[in-house]
Amino acid sequence: MSFVRLTRPDGSPVAINPDEVVHAAPVPASGALMGPLTTGTRIVFRNQSHQDVGELLDEVIARIDTAWSVRAAALAAPAPVTSRAPRDSR
Repeated sequence: MSFVRLTRPDGSPVAINPDEVVHAAPVPASGALMGPLTTGTRIVFRNQSHQDVGELLDEVIARIDTAWSVRAAALAAPAPVTSRAPRDSR
């Protein structure tokens, strides 16, 4: 599992699991759904909770894509080659 580090509205760090993200969109800047940020990204998770972060949507998407790419590359890496000792021909 790869986590993505982002920044909460109060400036503290938060790490999210990209596998749990349902969608992301710019934070609502007005209205009933408005949060503490006027710019940033709202990330919605499978359990319908959400996290607002200070990073803009393009940055959040790029970080999530990078996390997925790194994991995919690790899964696709060939198994290490091991050598066997010669068999005793007795």
